[in-house]
Amino acid sequence: MKRWMAAWMVFAVACTGGGGTTSVTASPPLAASPSTIPSTGQPEAMDGATFIKALASTAEEVRIEDETIDAIFGSDASSVCVDGETLWVLEFGSTSASKPAAATIDRDDPSQVGGAVVEWVGPPTFWHHGTFMVLYLGTDESAIQHVTDIVGDPIVRGSGSRGSGTPAC
Repeated sequence: MKRWMAAWMVFAVACTGGGGTTSVTASPPLAASPSTIPSTGQPEAMDGATFIKALASTAEEVRIEDETIDAIFGSDASSVCVDGETLWVLEFGSTSASKPAAATIDRDDPSQVGGAVVEWVGPPTFWHHGTFMVLYLGTDESAIQHVTDIVGDPIVRGSGSRGSGTPAC
């Protein structure tokens, strides 16, 4: 099984892969731990793989797409199809590595990432949780709610873009 790296930048995009997918089977809800996210009961110490399993328990269809993009954070991002909407998940391996990356996103203008200006293909919504980040480029409130229900509120929601979002998966 291909090791997935998770999530997001869509500029400097170098797509690879041949369109294959890996389905994720819904599993029982994750057991609550002593440290949980209040709105969801999901474990606070969650990695990208656990996040995807949690998505599978809340969405009708979740597929790990065989497509990756180069990200500006020094890690590849993988796409996950959730009920026809593409999410990009970027796994950093540690919270100490993910926090500085999340801090580069301008909360008032998410087209500003570090010193770069990004022209998103859809309105960007970013989440940061523990060792990973999620990016959604679109307007589907159901897709946004699936992620929010698992990891909490987005760190930023942008408006405006050059398009209506990532093409349906």
